[in-house]
Amino acid sequence: FLESGINAPIIPIHPLGRALMPMMGSNFSPATADILIEEDFDLTPYGVEARTLHTPGHTPGSISIITNDGRALVGDLIGGGWPLGQFQPGKPRYHYWASDLADVKTSLERILSFTPSRIYAGHGGPLDGQAAIEFFKPEQALTKA
Repeated sequence: FLESGINAPIIPIHPLGRALMPMMGSNFSPATADILIEEDFDLTPYGVEARTLHTPGHTPGSISIITNDGRALVGDLIGGGWPLGQFQPGKPRYHYWASDLADVKTSLERILSFTPSRIYAGHGGPLDGQAAIEFFKPEQALTKA
């Protein structure tokens, strides 16, 4: 998708996401990645005490970063607050769109298994790691999408 300049297909998983779909652009300037990451990737050789994790869901090729000191940078895998963190900053929530909701949930389980102390989402936050773990408990997750 990066090389084609066309966004991966997404589906709204929140009513606001559905309402905003007509305004979503699908094209951007194509680019070529400098480094291709297949799965986990150690960032230490690049001066960052962290590693990447493949966390598809929002988009197929999404990655997150787990730092050695227990923080997680997750991009648009989840959000913090509604809408986009304006009214409830720091409150965990699902993003408005996903390419695959099942992948979002699997990726979240993977991130939360590291029990991060802080989670930095693309919109809103930062999030308290324990609050996110509580919000995204598997038995609750199905009703909060």
